[in-house]
Amino acid sequence: MKLACLASASLLALTLWFMGEPALAQQEQALIAGIGRMSCAYWRSESINEGAAWILGFWSGLNHANARTVGQHTNGEGIIAEVRRVCAARPSMTLAGATFTAYSEMASNAQGDPKPGTP
Repeated sequence: MKLACLASASLLALTLWFMGEPALAQQEQALIAGIGRMSCAYWRSESINEGAAWILGFWSGLNHANARTVGQHTNGEGIIAEVRRVCAARPSMTLAGATFTAYSEMASNAQGDPKPGTP
């Protein structure tokens, strides 16, 4: 009986692992264009700030793709400040990674930022 339970648990764990694996692979294959591929350190050292426009475009794209309004209680400068904060802590992270991290943190901390149509 114990052996059957152990085998069932192992099979379930293996199945869940295989189900999650394609999703992880898809994330790694996402095409990031422009300065988003560069490190935070590079972005913070550039004299022409193309990164700010890239951040706001990427952020807007995340909101559009997920039907969210993350960042609605701030402005572009506030969003960029959050990305700068993440970059200060992790200068080797890509700008895309830092923007996604700031977005995710703001989404999880936001109150009154539900998906449209939810109470």
